[in-house]
Amino acid sequence: MQLKHLTVTALLALASWCVPAWAQDGPPQLKAAIERNTQGKVKVDTVTKTPVPGIYEVSSAGDVFYVDETGRYGFVDGRMMDLLEQKDLTAAKLDKINAIDFNALPLKYAIKEVRGNGQRKLAVFEDPNCPICRVFHKFVAQLDDVTIYKFMFPVWTCPVSTDSLEILDL
Repeated sequence: MQLKHLTVTALLALASWCVPAWAQDGPPQLKAAIERNTQGKVKVDTVTKTPVPGIYEVSSAGDVFYVDETGRYGFVDGRMMDLLEQKDLTAAKLDKINAIDFNALPLKYAIKEVRGNGQRKLAVFEDPNCPICRVFHKFVAQLDDVTIYKFMFPVWTCPVSTDSLEILDL
């Protein structure tokens, strides 16, 4: 019996020695900081060190994300988040790099519709054969005092639209 106990103890010691140092639990206060910074919206299951200094892996309700050592900043779905302010820090940069100058659009190729005084401008890229575009069109139709520039853009949701691609030589 004593030999069996010694063997189990030796195996446990060997297993703990084989686990990389970064796979150990993170600081206990980090779990509390994450829950506090998210106003309790995130219930942390585990916090684990990663091979990157100062970055911890957090599991919560089947999801995994990464946080800094303060628990304030996290990487969630590839975006850097300020958990305390509940702000997507990546969004502002993406908005800036993906912004399109409205005046740079080829408006002469669009179908122009003016409603009311037309002071607001909106560019819409739509496929008249797309069922989702048709639903969206109902919402656009409710806008007042707007100039709408409609660009026909085939969406690959139905065969008729796919055929349009061949006509456009795309």
